[in-house]
Amino acid sequence: MLSLFVPGLGHLYVGAARFALLLLATLFLGFMIGSVFGLFATFHGFIGLALFCVLFMFVQIITVVLHARAANPFRLRWYNRWY
Repeated sequence: MLSLFVPGLGHLYVGAARFALLLLATLFLGFMIGSVFGLFATFHGFIGLALFCVLFMFVQIITVVLHARAANPFRLRWYNRWY
């Protein structure tokens, strides 16, 4: 559920910090490429952006569930604390 609000936060919670950074970089690059080339200025570009966002959310949810199920007991890091 955390990844629905902030991309990558669920991955941080289950201890997959590198994958969280990879997801954020993918999201950032996707938006940058789309805006630099003007892909979002057209109707078809907007539909592509919507599909990209939906696909990104599905991939994110599936991967965080897979990481959580495969997680061995690990030591909490500084970013896994409640605060």
